[in-house]
Amino acid sequence: MPPQPHRPSRRHSRRSQHHAAAGGGTKGQAAPSRSPQQRRFERPAPKPVDYSQDYAFVRRDLKRIAIWSSLLMVGMFAAYIVF
Repeated sequence: MPPQPHRPSRRHSRRSQHHAAAGGGTKGQAAPSRSPQQRRFERPAPKPVDYSQDYAFVRRDLKRIAIWSSLLMVGMFAAYIVF
């Protein structure tokens, strides 16, 4: 099968048409500036939440899992050596 010529995709051509229509496609034109009515309102950053009290039981459970898994691994290793 012979190679087909490369055609620009629709997405690319539409984007370039939109970009040119918006005034960004030609050199020498300034980008549109914001009017004074279009202001950005910034909110203060929310205070960080301390979840350590809420998830204390999770930490305790993870410690138990770690202890039991290490005990079982030591037991399996000891059983491998003995038997």
